[in-house]
Order: sequence, then structure tokens, then C-alpha cells
Amino acid sequence: MARRGAPKRRKEPVEEWLIRIEVSYARRYDQMRGSKSRPEFLKDLIDATTIANVAVVLRERDEYKAEAEKWRRAYEELEAKLLRVEQENEKLRLIRQVLEEDNKQLKAELSELRKQLRMSARERRAEDFKREIREVIERYGKSGSIKMLELLKRLGYSSDFKKHAREILEEWFIDEGKVLVSEELGLVVEKNPHYGEPAWVVRLADSFRFFGKDFEEVTSDV
Repeated sequence: MARRGAPKRRKEPVEEWLIRIEVSYARRYDQMRGSKSRPEFLKDLIDATTIANVAVVLRERDEYKAEAEKWRRAYEELEAKLLRVEQENEKLRLIRQVLEEDNKQLKAELSELRKQLRMSARERRAEDFKREIREVIERYGKSGSIKMLELLKRLGYSSDFKKHAREILEEWFIDEGKVLVSEELGLVVEKNPHYGEPAWVVRLADSFRFFGKDFEEVTSDV
């Protein structure tokens, strides 16, 4: 007995069709019986014509039942196919989700790799430039320092010295007030407000005693 208040089981379309067929044939039997009582109706069934009519009805009923069974199986097969399609769609959705996550991760890794490559390229440039400048200062400078103009000439520049000096300062140096500092190149440039950049003095950081000390303390000695 069903629990009171419990939801009724939903009938499948084929099941509902079979019920309608049974009801239809029950009505046909009732029509055949008419106003006769059941004993009278059973007696009349002995008549060959009546028996033939009943046989036709039974045959039609069996045919309808067979047809209904065929459609029921077709319906079940269709439901099974639909379930497989839904399962495949779910698999594809999960695969797509994984691929999107992998793609996102690969993009992040590629971006980081490009960043590292750019940093590595700059580090290599800085290392080469630092070595070249140090060689010039140690060979042509005095006490670990050299004028910017002399440095530019020794580096191979032959004109537009002010332009090249500014380009180097903008790319490699940080303005710290009285001086410009490049940790990458290990250099300090002493500003001179009375002259342009080519007249400024470039010093090796270790000779300037800049790194490792408080800036105010160092600049007070400049």
C-alpha cells in the first residue's frame, strides 16, 4: 500500500498506452454483452458467430499488444541511446573543462617563460655591458672613475654624445638625488648641474663606496 502523501509513480508513455488499450477492449466487451447478464452473455458465446466475433476481438487485442510491445522496446532503446548520449556529453564536458584548465596553465607558463627569457636577455646585456664599461674604466679611467664623454668614445660612439648619454642613463640608472645608480652595471654617476650629461663622472660602485651603506651617509661625503 502506498504511503499517504507519497508522490505517485509516473507512468511511462507506453505503459499508459497499454492501459488505454485494456480499457478500450473492456468497453468493447461491455458493448458486446449489452444489457444481457453475465450468464446470458456466456450462453450466447456458444453461438459460432459470437465466438467468431470474440476471436476477432481477441486477435485484434493480441495484435495491438504486440504492436505496443514493439513500441515499448523501441522506446526503451531510444531512452538507452539518449542516456548514452548524455553520458558522452558529460564526458566531453569534463574533457573540455580539463583542456581549458590545461590551456590556461600553459598560457601562464608561456607568459612566465617569456618573462624569464626577457629578463635573461637583459641580464646577459647587462653582464656584457658591465664588463665592457669596467674594462674601459680600469684601462682609461682614474681611481675607478671616468668622464661620461670619454667613456662613450671608448665604447665606440662618435657623435650625438648627449643623446647617447641620456639613453644609457634612462635605461640602466635610477635617480637617487645627487647621483644616479645602476645596480645592474655596478656604476654610480655623479650629477653636475652646471654641465650636461657628457661632463658627468661615471664611477665604479665599489670605488664610490655606495652599495652596502646608507644613502644619506654616502652622499654627505660627495
